[in-house]
Amino acid sequence: FEDDFSAARLDYRWVGVRGPREDFIKQTPKGLQITPFNANIGEVKPTSTLFMRFQHRYFTSTVAMDYTPQSEKHLAGVVCYQSDTFNYVFGVTKKGNDSYLVLERTHSGNSTIVASVKLETAGKIYLQVEAKGDAYRFNYSTDGNTFENLGGTVSGDILTTNVAGGFTGAMLGLYATSANDMNLYQNRKSMRWLVVLFVFFCCGLSHAHVHMLWYDQQACKWVEALPLGKTRAGSMVHRSPRREAMHQNEVTVWAGVPHRHYRPTAVG
Repeated sequence: FEDDFSAARLDYRWVGVRGPREDFIKQTPKGLQITPFNANIGEVKPTSTLFMRFQHRYFTSTVAMDYTPQSEKHLAGVVCYQSDTFNYVFGVTKKGNDSYLVLERTHSGNSTIVASVKLETAGKIYLQVEAKGDAYRFNYSTDGNTFENLGGTVSGDILTTNVAGGFTGAMLGLYATSANDMNLYQNRKSMRWLVVLFVFFCCGLSHAHVHMLWYDQQACKWVEALPLGKTRAGSMVHRSPRREAMHQNEVTVWAGVPHRHYRPTAVG
């Protein structure tokens, strides 16, 4: 998949989180322009994030970004996202008078700076994510040809349901915020709106690891169906194409650990 954001309409595979994508994006002749929300990836609010759902365990994704942070509250880059409490943020922000590229890992809501590097020049930068199963590498380049790694090889286990819980899968995409709260930065400055320009996005998969599921008959029983999921909801679709049965589930239907969704003050 490759997208230079020159089409009249944004590809339907790009999705927002907790709000419509049209609230913060604008397509321009130079690329996709994002005006960041005053909310970061760790907040349960609409965020200025544009995602595509993971479809492969082996892939390489590259994005070209033209961005100069105006303060330490501003950050833009890419995110590998399972939820607001389990994710990787790989983006450009500011510390003092200098721009830094930072890799942050969030596990169970606890964020850790994996690595950071001072950028000699602000502006256009290429960010790349490589995945080989659970082994992830975050790379960057200033010319789009020679990439350097930041943070070594890290585990993608926090993007799995085994670690993060649920059954929703993970997403990869573009992210900008004017409410950056990375703990690497101590000096907080006043917030100003900033426009981020994403010029190009490319995601390729390793053909050696392409897998296909093929069936010669319909799923007659629930246990024969394949699960479909998005964020907090999921479903099982089975029976015949002319008369499908869809069994749906949603995370707040269930009570008990590890989450408590009931409200003691609710009237019912």
